[in-house]
Amino acid sequence: MFRELHLFAKFLYILLFPVLVLLSLLYSLITSFRNLLFDLGVKKPKVLDGKVVSIGNLDIGGTGKTPVTIRVGEYLLSQGYSVSVLTRGYRSGLGSDEGIWIKDGSIHPLSGLEGRKLSEIYPDEPRLISLSLAGCWVVVGANRVRMADLFLKQTGVKIDWWILDDGFQHRGIHRDVDMVLIDSKRSVSSWCIPVGRSRENVRGLRRASVFLFTRASSNKLSLKNKKITDRFSKPSYSVEFKTNKFLLVDRLEDRFSTKEVDVSFFKGKKISVVSAISKNDLFVEEVARVLGISKNDFFYSFFLRDHSRFNASLGLDTRKLDETDLVITTGKDYFRDPSFFRGLQASTVILSLEVVLSDSQISKILVKKEG
Repeated sequence: MFRELHLFAKFLYILLFPVLVLLSLLYSLITSFRNLLFDLGVKKPKVLDGKVVSIGNLDIGGTGKTPVTIRVGEYLLSQGYSVSVLTRGYRSGLGSDEGIWIKDGSIHPLSGLEGRKLSEIYPDEPRLISLSLAGCWVVVGANRVRMADLFLKQTGVKIDWWILDDGFQHRGIHRDVDMVLIDSKRSVSSWCIPVGRSRENVRGLRRASVFLFTRASSNKLSLKNKKITDRFSKPSYSVEFKTNKFLLVDRLEDRFSTKEVDVSFFKGKKISVVSAISKNDLFVEEVARVLGISKNDFFYSFFLRDHSRFNASLGLDTRKLDETDLVITTGKDYFRDPSFFRGLQASTVILSLEVVLSDSQISKILVKKEG
């Protein structure tokens, strides 16, 4: 049955390919024209009070923007700066004109939430960023220019550095530094969506200040990555991710808290893995690698598309979860709906994801270019 469905999907793709190509070309033209308006000064970006660093990518899919955002935020806070992260909050339950701000995990209404409960909002990445960066303000909303203005008026705080999360295509805010993340394991797509993976024409990489090649296996640039660097004459860094820390969530605490556990903690236990991120396959492979087991050794595995909620899924086998001892997930998945994991009989363990990026590297990247 699966083979027949696969063949049908392949046939449908071939049949619709000419239409997809036209849509891809149209999308490329629209985004290129929009970028041209900004490049020529016809459309002008909002200049915020304070410096702005954008962390984004060219292709759709996960490249590690959230751990890089957290790492840059850590550095700036350690230097004594006041820091705010501006993020859209994709699929967080917020409407197009609604907004919130978060500090130390606590959510505060900002706009358009009259009559709505904050429990109806489930900002996964913003809460993860907030709880990872003590003292940082995380401002969430689709209209980031308006939300930044409302946040400043409501709180009266002065921000030294704004971090524009997933901001490379968000031209509405002026930035001092544009960090563009590129997955080292995949070539940059030469086609825009829906045929390819690119959010805009590859020539948009000319706007970047620096390239970060993520999921790199060493500090040296591969030949493929060096070609991109040479083509656009940009400084580049190869960065690795560390995924060897397991955090056991304390379910008895009202506030989020964890303690680190080692691999021996999992011995003899029934282990399940659940996630709803862009690269579920890589996540489960990484969990198996760190534990030193096979993917087939997990008691139960369940995956959904990026930013989906487990509570809303009809396919989740709750009986299997009731029989398991430990559920391993990502920080992003946990904060999408903490009540789901707190309601499980099994304990929840988060596999943390950290980026290897030194203070000296970040300092060089954030130097504001004159002229």
